[in-house]
Amino acid sequence: MSYTPPTYVPLAQLIDKLDASEIVGLRIAEILHLEQENQQTLAANAGKPDPELWKLRVFYERSNPWQEYQNPPVVDQSPIVNVWWESSNFPKSTGSGSGDQQTEGFFNVDCYGYAESEATAEGHAPGDKGAALVAKRAARLCRNILMALQNSHFQLGRKLVQSRWLRDITWWQPADDDGRPVQNVVAGRLRLDPKFNESAQEWQGATLDKILVGLILDVNGELRPVADLEIDT
Repeated sequence: MSYTPPTYVPLAQLIDKLDASEIVGLRIAEILHLEQENQQTLAANAGKPDPELWKLRVFYERSNPWQEYQNPPVVDQSPIVNVWWESSNFPKSTGSGSGDQQTEGFFNVDCYGYAESEATAEGHAPGDKGAALVAKRAARLCRNILMALQNSHFQLGRKLVQSRWLRDITWWQPADDDGRPVQNVVAGRLRLDPKFNESAQEWQGATLDKILVGLILDVNGELRPVADLEIDT
């Protein structure tokens, strides 16, 4: 029995865009980076003695962003935040086979705190306790930023992002390469559950307002304010 395949019809347009899941992940990281800068400014304007308590170092899609904590002396002891996309679900009941698919994404916001043990007037301040307090401060900032009313749709519009929800927060002590817990580092994970539209249609997308994306990622995956980049969706 022979088989004659039907003629393949190629796509008319080059696939030269980011998926919504990528845009959402980058947007989460961007919001955290921009708002931590704003919070430091607000803290300074409010006369707070140490505005850097509102500082976060934001990374995107790193497997081990806190590695520098393992190589003392640690010059910048600010908490580190890493945003990464875990997975997406595509419920059949909310989409179609030839158009937008309403997607439930799962994004992790990992917050790492570092502190060194030190002598105090009361005796001894253990580094693990200090690291836990720093990590909790970072998680508190991230939760309040991402769950703020103006970030209900990550400021991307309801058409792209329908909702976002914080599912849970969990805590753990990271381990070194040999599997031993690192005494001076504590981490917490915020698990976000946004719903957004993922499209594969051949269409000319509208240009979103300028979003900091590729140009704000350095070689280490840390976000830095460099330039604006327009993204077509």
